[in-house]
Amino acid sequence: MNTPFECSREVRNELLALAVHLDYLPKEQFDMGMGNSCSAAWGNFIHSGLHDYFPFARRVIGSTINPAYYFLFVSSWDCADNTPKGAAKRIRYLLKNGCPTIEDVDKMLGGAVPLCY
Repeated sequence: MNTPFECSREVRNELLALAVHLDYLPKEQFDMGMGNSCSAAWGNFIHSGLHDYFPFARRVIGSTINPAYYFLFVSSWDCADNTPKGAAKRIRYLLKNGCPTIEDVDKMLGGAVPLCY
């Protein structure tokens, strides 16, 4: 069961901008497993010049102990879908369908269930 993800129009637009950026990012420049759990997606976002990470993360996600953060940026995606297009799909899925539970994300990451997007 997904939890609705509510955000302002501004935050939605910024997340969509990140998704578009990731759509065009070469796979060779992306690795969800490098560094901390959000390094790949957030790092690419910062380098795109779209926004500064910390204020954006606080406004959009709120905390790293949060299902939305976990679904979008946990480093374990490097084993399940380590692609920029996959990260973009997760953003769009979150905005359209809400957030899967951490337990459901773990099942996807472990291969017990198919990816939801």
